Amino acid sequence: MPRIYLNEWPPQSPPALAKKENVLLAARLMANAALTAPVSGGIHGYEADIAYGAEELEAIAREMERLAHQEVPRRLKKMFLYEAAMLRETDVVLFIVARDRRCSLHRLFPRPFRAL
Repeated sequence: MPRIYLNEWPPQSPPALAKKENVLLAARLMANAALTAPVSGGIHGYEADIAYGAEELEAIAREMERLAHQEVPRRLKKMFLYEAAMLRETDVVLFIVARDRRCSLHRLFPRPFRAL
């Protein structure tokens, strides 16, 4: 029997395509806000990377699963596997990384749960 590969089934409706475009726009705006935030003191100490598309998100999810089974501590394995499964259901992933120790994420988010 021949093999059939379907990337997106059923085909995306116009509202679903509009949602994907809007999510990508929101990720770009979030990256811009993070990179231009005054918390870094005018030092370009942050990098942002936006990953979207089925192939790229699948590659990241597979790498997270590989890390869960090989490199992360046992207590984090379940979390890595859970996040890999959730990553497959997303449209966009935004990574924000501090380049050096002077611009730590603790300065960026001193109390992340304060608003809750």
